[in-house]
Amino acid sequence: MLLTKGPRRLPYAWTGKKLWVDSNLGKENDLNIVSDKGKFYGRVLVDDWREYVTAWLRHRPRGLVIMPANKSNKGFSHPQVIRYDGTNLEEVRKALIRVRKTAELRRVGLLGGAFDPCHIGHLKLAEAVLKAGAVDEVWLLPCKAHLYGKAMEPYFHRLRMCELMVGNSPDIKVSDYEGIRGLSGSTLETFTRLKEEPWSKGIIEYSCIIGLDNANTMDKWVKHEALTSQVRFVVVKRQGLKKVRGQWYTKPPHEFIDEDIPGVSSTEARKFLKAWWRSKKTKVIPDGLLHCQVMAYIEKNRLYRPMGMAD
Repeated sequence: MLLTKGPRRLPYAWTGKKLWVDSNLGKENDLNIVSDKGKFYGRVLVDDWREYVTAWLRHRPRGLVIMPANKSNKGFSHPQVIRYDGTNLEEVRKALIRVRKTAELRRVGLLGGAFDPCHIGHLKLAEAVLKAGAVDEVWLLPCKAHLYGKAMEPYFHRLRMCELMVGNSPDIKVSDYEGIRGLSGSTLETFTRLKEEPWSKGIIEYSCIIGLDNANTMDKWVKHEALTSQVRFVVVKRQGLKKVRGQWYTKPPHEFIDEDIPGVSSTEARKFLKAWWRSKKTKVIPDGLLHCQVMAYIEKNRLYRPMGMAD
């Protein structure tokens, strides 16, 4: 498929472009003539005009641009752009092979955490990433054990609550990988192990989904430098927080999604649940906090009750 820009004031030029393609590249090629290349989807763009390239990359931060070198784009630099000057054909060839391989991979975003308990904010986070097209699927990945030894409700309860919240969503799933493998809760360990699984290697491309609150404190994560260099992160804005210009998550291969996510937390949910139990289940559940099926499961299994509370 070929994409070219048609000048608005010279409609006869559109016909000229079609005749040139038919004559030089063959009539079997699909040709799309548009007024704004920046609005057209694709994985690779070949263009020598820096304004068109910049506009296209604004919507496709992981796209590849092959820019034929000329005087108008001299000095132009971008991590996703290769200026082709006739001497670097091998560089272009390898980049196109990488794009082709990536296109064949299933893009999975991992949303990890304790999920103690899972809440509507987790669901909204996953939905925002899918809506932005950053991944093809989102897997909720409850940790088997907390990295710092924090007490949590039993793993099977947290896993089941996630399954109830997700329901039959075709694009959001729940993975018991950390539970099956008995992992420590280290993000780097989980990604390293997943990438090497026979059913995953060369088939799935993983990204780590986090909120902006966690992204801005990445320096406190275990082995954070190795993480940000080896793992692609998808960072989603949260209400009340602002993106910090020049931060690591604003640079490829990472992706920032500028969509406000409700600032609810599992800590807030646990605090409410303790008050709910003390009120003998009369306290009204705040909107946007807990899924109704999760709430029913918590009640049935008597989870998150205040310590020492009599049955």
